[in-house]
Amino acid sequence: MRKRSLYAWFTLALGILMIVLGVFSIARPGRMLTVIVVIYGISALISGISDMVSVGRWGSSTGFVPFASLITGTLGVLAGVMLIAFPHAGKFVLGLLVPIWFIAHCLSRLVTLSTVRGILGSGWMILFTVIDILGIVLGVVMIFSPSFSESVAGLIVAFYFFIVGIEHIAEAFTDLGAR
Repeated sequence: MRKRSLYAWFTLALGILMIVLGVFSIARPGRMLTVIVVIYGISALISGISDMVSVGRWGSSTGFVPFASLITGTLGVLAGVMLIAFPHAGKFVLGLLVPIWFIAHCLSRLVTLSTVRGILGSGWMILFTVIDILGIVLGVVMIFSPSFSESVAGLIVAFYFFIVGIEHIAEAFTDLGAR
């Protein structure tokens, strides 16, 4: 039970961090590009680690779900390290690697929707299904239209951080309430 509680607190902290990053992205989109790139890198690194840690939640199950979480986590860690180590390459990363991570993360979330339904209910599952499908579409658009990606990437990522932050907070409160 202690493991579950620690995971819930970590998930809550990650959710709050994502919402703060979303607010920061909207408040200072242009002047703080380097800072934003590094903060996104830290968030992607933490989110990637979280995805890889969540593989342990699946226990001894095998198949696509734990594999998808592991791949998504790896892409998140790679994106995070790249953004932290080379902030000036952030435009390229935001234009290519982040949309790929975005698509992979949304696909991973789609695969785990039955778990979301079991934890949060059918209403949340429908909401997250729509959000994840929109995330995949936006990721594809960002890959094939670099100018679109550069002009609205901050806002798209901010919106994504808000949604994922809310999802993490809801999951954390559900896990903490189950103790």
